[in-house]
Amino acid sequence: MTIQTSEAFEVIGLSEIVQNTDPVKIGALWARFQSQDVRGALGEAASAELYSVYHDYSGGFLDPYRVTLGYRVPQGTAIPEGFHSAQVPAQKYEVLPTQGPQPQSLIAQWQSIWQKDIPRAFQADFDLYDTQDPTKITVYLGLSA
Repeated sequence: MTIQTSEAFEVIGLSEIVQNTDPVKIGALWARFQSQDVRGALGEAASAELYSVYHDYSGGFLDPYRVTLGYRVPQGTAIPEGFHSAQVPAQKYEVLPTQGPQPQSLIAQWQSIWQKDIPRAFQADFDLYDTQDPTKITVYLGLSA
């Protein structure tokens, strides 16, 4: 198990309130994201790496939460119309590398996480997509203190 402490940061992108029991809604957000130039709309300040941030949890992993697909930006970056800002707090994360055909490998990783007794904080979790290798995604699970 790898534990890492991360500083607070901001991700701006497209967002939707979803539930893990409704994968169609999650897929629709991805389709919308892929049809737009989100990074281009954010300008040069946007990171090259894509983030999928899970935040604004209303309970556990079966309850509604917000997912924001976007790019890390400097704090205070202007939010373009129709976009959303995800504030990722400074916290400890369990780091779970995932490699293989996507999105199947990532889905399998999350299904495995849901079966484990991990002391999650349910403040913010995120997936970080490798810009060099599309088969690599790293999951960061926010841990309770």
